This record gives sequence, structure tokens and C-alpha cells, in this order.
Amino acid sequence: MAVDNILNTITAYRKERKWSLYDLATHAGMKSITISTWYNNSATPSIPSLVKICDAF
Repeated sequence: MAVDNILNTITAYRKERKWSLYDLATHAGMKSITISTWYNNSATPSIPSLVKICDAF
């Protein structure tokens, strides 16, 4: 449940900036496939990944 809330928040911030998943990955210095797996319920974001995402925003 908490992962859904995190992804909803990330999505809201992305939409505010009109960023795609690729744009977010680029700004965060991550691979877009990593972020895609979170949305496909294949993986849970790690704390270091979330820090990169926060820094990107």
C-alpha cells in the first residue's frame, strides 16, 4: 500500500513538470527501466533510489 502512495506522489510531481518516466530517469541519473519496474509492480523503490528521485524534483 505504501508503494502505491509513493508512486502516486511521484506521478503527481512528474505531471506538474510534464515529465515522462524517461525524463524523470534522466533528471535523477537513473535508468528508465528501473522506474518502469516500480510501476509494473515488479520492484519496490530503494531508499537510495527515492533520494535520487527527490533530488531530481
